[in-house]
Amino acid sequence: MVDTRDVAAVAAVVLTQPGHVGAHYDVTGPEALSYAEVAAKLTNATGRRITYVAAPDDAARQALLGTGLNEWFANALVGLYQDYRRSGSDGYAAQVTNAVERLTGRPARSLDNLLAELTPTFPASRRDPPGP
Repeated sequence: MVDTRDVAAVAAVVLTQPGHVGAHYDVTGPEALSYAEVAAKLTNATGRRITYVAAPDDAARQALLGTGLNEWFANALVGLYQDYRRSGSDGYAAQVTNAVERLTGRPARSLDNLLAELTPTFPASRRDPPGP
């Protein structure tokens, strides 16, 4: 997972500075996180219990179609989720690179950093203590 601001910063360097023609960069965040780990971090940041539920592919596809996505895009997203699952905990989706720091001169932002920035925007009145 990677912060979109880091993607934008890398794109700005690549598009405005020489030496990147034909290059490709694997831009990642600073740590590989599972969806369950993301849910735990969201729980800590918001004070609300958030869990990751692995939805079957057909259910995910139907939900995406139900939001108005066209069939091609829904199938493409489900295919991406399948690729991530096939990658496993040591596959390509779990790899971490230093591309952000190498290209921008500063480390990639972590999910913890992002959530610390956003925590004040979570309404305190809607925070529930995390349950078991």
